Amino acid sequence: MIQDQKNHRKMYGNLLTWFENAGTPLLDIKLLATLEGQLGTGVVALDEQAALQLAPTTGVTRTRTEVKQEAAEKAEVLRGLVLVLTTDDVLAAALARPVAGVQRGADAAFLAYAQKIADAVATLKPTELADAGYEPGVLKTLSDDLKTLTATDGQAALLQAGTKVVTDGLPPLFAGIDAGLLRLDKVVNGQRFAQPALVAQYEALRRLPKTPATHQFRAKGLTPYNEPQLVFNILAESVPTPTLYNTGGRGHEVVF
Repeated sequence: MIQDQKNHRKMYGNLLTWFENAGTPLLDIKLLATLEGQLGTGVVALDEQAALQLAPTTGVTRTRTEVKQEAAEKAEVLRGLVLVLTTDDVLAAALARPVAGVQRGADAAFLAYAQKIADAVATLKPTELADAGYEPGVLKTLSDDLKTLTATDGQAALLQAGTKVVTDGLPPLFAGIDAGLLRLDKVVNGQRFAQPALVAQYEALRRLPKTPATHQFRAKGLTPYNEPQLVFNILAESVPTPTLYNTGGRGHEVVF
């Protein structure tokens, strides 16, 4: 999450904690209790999505090797199906080589061969495919994997693609929570005359926390020659943002 998103998440947490303690009397109002419950549910979903950003590479996206392996397995199944059903001798000859024979070679050759297999499925009759137990999901998975392999180059590119998908899932969740908070604001404000002290506390916590514009971080100590040392962990919340990393509009993007 970028800093503004972290500030919003902090505000949500402050409100939920307050409702569990000093603000509990307001939960006697049925509609207010419902909206507070929706806030809690939204925050849980938000945290689950945000946690994917901090997951290991395999948790965010598959490695290129894994994607290629899955594509090869699906392509080999479809190749066998085409060889059994096709009456085109030229096509059968073109697909005579097992997929494993090109899997470990150049990506371009593998992608071209796998795509040829995918295209060959369309030449078969739907009734024959159905009789042979064909599952459309196999071709869809192969097509998706081929698109992924074509659009990316290397493990870092796959990681960036996967991280982008995770990060893009955050704004809708924030928007949903903020929309619910606007309704919650109105219901709480309705208690301004009945419970003014609680309304004042709520409004104080409803503001976004302020964060410093800049951070200063220094580390001192000896470092053995030619031995990498961990100065700080960028994933730790307590560590300030280091200036040696670029910060984009979607947050941090670190590629080694």
